[in-house]
Amino acid sequence: MTSRSPNPDVLFLCTANFFRSRYAHLYFNFLAQRSIGLQADSRGLMAYRLGLQGISRYALDALKAKGVPIGSADQRNPIQATPRDIENAGRVIAMYRREHEPMVLRLFPDLEHRVEYWDIQDIDETLPMRTLARCQAQVEGLLEELRQESVRA
Repeated sequence: MTSRSPNPDVLFLCTANFFRSRYAHLYFNFLAQRSIGLQADSRGLMAYRLGLQGISRYALDALKAKGVPIGSADQRNPIQATPRDIENAGRVIAMYRREHEPMVLRLFPDLEHRVEYWDIQDIDETLPMRTLARCQAQVEGLLEELRQESVRA
C-alpha cells in the first residue's frame, strides 16, 4: 500500500518505530490517500538500540480491523531517525512529549524546534487499545487540520 517517501509530508516519531508511530503513519496514509493525497512515514528515536523487528501485533491487528490494507513494505523493520529525516519532513510529530522530548534534545538538539509533541502514552503506561484510540483520534484531527489548511490555500 505505502511506499516510503524521501520527503514525507508528516513524519511520526516514537521510541522504537514499532507501535505508535507505525500505527499513526499507516493509518494516516490510508485516510489521506482517499482525501488529501499527503504522505506520512515514521521513525524511531531509539530503534537502533531496541532491535525490534516488524510491527507490533497490536498495531497490525487494529489496522487490519479498520480495513487498512497491509503489505510487506508496511511490515518492514523499525528505522532509526536521522537528522536528514527530521530536516526533510514537512511536519514532525513525536508521540509523547514526556518520553520523547529528552531523546529529541539529546539526538537532534539543533532540530528540536521542528518537532511537535502529542500525548500518546506507550503500553507500559496504559492499555494498547487506549493508546491506539488516542492515536487514531490525533491522526484524524491532524488530517482535518491539514484539510482546512488546503482549503484556505
